[in-house]
Amino acid sequence: MAQAQAQDVIRCQYCEDEPALFQCLPCGDELCSKCKVFHLKSKVPSGHKIISFSESLHASNIMKMCEQHPTKPYEVCCEDCQVPVCVICIEETHGKHNIGKMENLYEEQKASMVKELHQIKNQFKLQVVQTLTVAKSGKSMLKKSHETLRSRMSEEAKQLIDQITAMLNKTLQESKDDEEKEEAEISQYETKLEEFLQQLEEIIEKYINLTENGNPADLILYRQQNPHTVQNLTIPDRIEITPPSFKSGKLLDMTQIRFFQDKDSISESGNTCYHR
Repeated sequence: MAQAQAQDVIRCQYCEDEPALFQCLPCGDELCSKCKVFHLKSKVPSGHKIISFSESLHASNIMKMCEQHPTKPYEVCCEDCQVPVCVICIEETHGKHNIGKMENLYEEQKASMVKELHQIKNQFKLQVVQTLTVAKSGKSMLKKSHETLRSRMSEEAKQLIDQITAMLNKTLQESKDDEEKEEAEISQYETKLEEFLQQLEEIIEKYINLTENGNPADLILYRQQNPHTVQNLTIPDRIEITPPSFKSGKLLDMTQIRFFQDKDSISESGNTCYHR
C-alpha cells in the first residue's frame, strides 16, 4: 500500500526527486520548492505566475489561451473593450487602451451576472410558471363551460320541432368550432410560454456554469457578446380567456316558432340572446 501511494506523488519536472508543490501557469511546469526559485530566475518574471496546487483549482487561476493568438494565454483585460487580452493583443489592438487585472473585471462581471441570475429565477421564471398555470386552468374552465353550454342548448332543443333540431345542430357546431379555435389559441400561447421558459432555463444554466464553475475569460467574453440578456427578455403578452354564455329562449327566437305561454312564463323568458 505504501509503495502504491508513493507512485501517486507528482514529482518535480526539474529535479525529478522532490514532490511537486507548485505549478507555473503559463508554462504548465510542475515544481518543488527549490526548483520554483530556479524557474523564476531563469525565466522572465513578468511572464510567469507560479501558484500552489491548491490555488490552481480556483477558477480565477485557470489559464485560457487567447482565441486570436492560441499560443498566448489571457493575462489581463482591456478595460475599454471589456475583454480579456494577451500580450500580442495589447501590441496589435489595445496598445492605447486602459489595461487592468482580469480578476477585477471578472469579479465585477460575475457580481452583475449573479444579480441577473437572481432576477431571472425569481422574477421572470416565477412569473412565467404562474402565468402558464393560469393558462392551463383557463383551458379546462373553457372546456367545462362549453360542455355546460351544449347541455343547456340540448335540453331546450328537445321541446322544438325539426326546424329547431336543425338550428341546434348548427349552433352546436359553432360552439365546437369556437372551442377548437379558442383551445388552439391557448395551446399556441402555452407553446410560447413553454418556449420562453425553456429559454430562461438555458440562460439560468449558462449563468450558473459561468458564475460557479466557468473560466473567467469565458464569463467576460459571454458578457461582452451578450450585454443586454435580461433587457431583451420579453414575456409573451397574455391572452384573455372568456367563457361563452347562453340565455334560454334564443333558439326559439331563431326558429321563429311561438308556443302558447302563460303570463308568468313570458315574464321569466324576456329578451334573450346568445353571445360569446
